Order: sequence, then C-alpha cells, then structure tokens
Amino acid sequence: MRDRVEDVVIADDHPITRFAVEAIVDEQAGFQCLASVANGVELLDLLAVQPADVAVVDYSMPAGDGCDGLALVDTLCSRYPALRIVVLTALDQWPIIQVLLTRGVAAVVSKSDDLHHVARALLAASQGRRYFSPAILASRDVNGFDSAGELLSPREAQVVHLFLAGKGVNEIALELAITKQTVSTQKRAAMRKLGVSSNAELFRFASDLGLE
Repeated sequence: MRDRVEDVVIADDHPITRFAVEAIVDEQAGFQCLASVANGVELLDLLAVQPADVAVVDYSMPAGDGCDGLALVDTLCSRYPALRIVVLTALDQWPIIQVLLTRGVAAVVSKSDDLHHVARALLAASQGRRYFSPAILASRDVNGFDSAGELLSPREAQVVHLFLAGKGVNEIALELAITKQTVSTQKRAAMRKLGVSSNAELFRFASDLGLE
C-alpha cells in the first residue's frame, strides 16, 4: 500500500482534456488532483502557493514567452526540483522526447493515445521510473533507438547546454572540471545521439526545439 496520497496539478489549455485527466487522476489510488489550470502562467502561480508532488503538463500551451514547452519544463525543474513532471504532447517526435528526458521529465504521454496512460505514467513517476505511452515508443523505434541508453547522459546534456550558451571547449572544461578532450568526446557523442553532424545543425536543432 502507498504511504500517502500524492498531490497532482494539471495544466492544459483544452478544457475537455483537462477535465478528463482530472477524472483519471482522482480514480487512481494514491493520487488526488489538487487543481487544474489552463496555461503555464497559472501553473507557476499555483505552485507558488500550493506545493504538489506531480505536475501533468501539456507541452504546448499559448500563454506567453517562457511559459510553455521546454522553457516551462526548465522553470519547473529549476524552481521545484522535487516535482515530478508528466508531459502530455501531440508531438510524437523522439528527438523532442530525448531533450525532455535530459531535463528530468519523468514520463511522456502522447495525446494520440488513450489518456488513461496518464494513470500508468503517474505510477511510474511515483516509483522513480520513466514511462512512455505507445505512440511515443513507436516514435522511438521508427527513429532507430532501441533503449533509453541512447538518451544523453547528464554530463553530455551539460556540455551541450553550455556549448549552446556560447561557451568554448576551454571554458566548458574549466567549469565542469574535466579535460578538453573529454568535453569534445562528450559533445560528439551527444551530437550523434541527437542525429546532428555539425555545430550549425546543433544550433538549428536547438532553435527548432526552443532550447536556449
């Protein structure tokens, strides 16, 4: 049995989806829906006054700069490192999922799948496991990824993030206390996993996904 009930907040700009997820959460043993909101701004305002264990968040919500997509995920992870994030998305593209996972997202559920996969995602997140709904797994397989081992490692993600922030190999090596050769090796490995072959492609990839 679960030791306690986990509090869940929901953010989605589609009322029907929002209400459906609310019902699914409340039906799931060990979880309760604290509140649901329509955009990222409202979600951040809510969490500022009402702590939660899990946030179920739509990837794309029209709510101003920095309050949807990866920017919102980054803000949530920065402000609430203990918060587990389940992302709902209509974008079944594995490269996007990869980047979400490097940010610490616990689970990803495609909106093309039955929303009851949210229940499985909540359970996995509460147990420290990752969860992908069927359409997300299909996207991974189509792109030739056979396991989560092809995801960027935390250090590879750090190197790419610092590179995209404009830092050179020497600066990155000093900041992370590793050798320049290690920086270069990890950057090449990350680019391979992301499917890009040049710095220009890496920056274009980052721009397409909204990475800073």
